[in-house]
Amino acid sequence: MNCQPQNEWVLVLQGSAGLQIESETEVRIMKSGDFVNIPSLCRHRVEWTDPDETTIWLAIHYDEDRDKEAGEA
Repeated sequence: MNCQPQNEWVLVLQGSAGLQIESETEVRIMKSGDFVNIPSLCRHRVEWTDPDETTIWLAIHYDEDRDKEAGEA
């Protein structure tokens, strides 16, 4: 499973996938238009993607502390 120090906001633009998040008992089914915010240090992995269609993701990694500091300038 992946685990990163930043938060991650993920949107499925095309296709579908199964996302396993460590704190959840079942694989989360993600379809085009679905999104999820994954907190920093949360273990997760893509279990599968649609074999008949390309799956395209948009993933934005961000650090809340850095965003707060940038807003203060």
